Amino acid sequence: MRSKFLAALSACLCCTIMLVTAQKASATETAGCATCPGGSTETTVNVTFCSMGTSYNVDVTYCSKRYTTPQTGLACSPLRGIDEYTVIKKVCASGTALPPTDAETLTAVFCKLNPMGGDLLGIASLIPYCDTAPNVFCWQIAFPKCTARTGGCIVVCDNSACCIKTIEYCRVRSTGLLSATVVNTCDPTCTGSCTDAGCAYNPNTACETCP
Repeated sequence: MRSKFLAALSACLCCTIMLVTAQKASATETAGCATCPGGSTETTVNVTFCSMGTSYNVDVTYCSKRYTTPQTGLACSPLRGIDEYTVIKKVCASGTALPPTDAETLTAVFCKLNPMGGDLLGIASLIPYCDTAPNVFCWQIAFPKCTARTGGCIVVCDNSACCIKTIEYCRVRSTGLLSATVVNTCDPTCTGSCTDAGCAYNPNTACETCP
């Protein structure tokens, strides 16, 4: 009788451990930052840029949601109304090798998406004058910060958190030029074998010109 009881107890504990383990694994699998905002569509665009005097060609997979009214409650800046939320999922070599470092690659990709740079998302035409309500267009962008390379692509490593920048843009009436202010940054800490690609994206830095 005692042996049957111990066997049953052991089986019960085993099931409990397996259930807890499965729940933790599931949580880990969905904890990464490369999750598209609801209502957005995943898109891949081919981008050419220059970095350190060398021309590169990459495929950037991203999703972006433009809100009809500013959206609150989003990650990193929950109290601020976001006009567009963009998530960079991965960057893959296309025609050329990737730049030597992930930080170099992602910085160049940011510049191409930035309304004051390549404006690949077509945000620049939506930005209001600084002296006219609503005064700003608020763009939030999430980048893999803790990265890994697999299959010629830079991807999120170990489902880690993203570098998230919340940036407000407005147009200066006297010059017609855009002005940008980073109003919030979420900069997670990388662990394990992940590469730290940094989180130092500056919307006011011009894209490098190809020679």
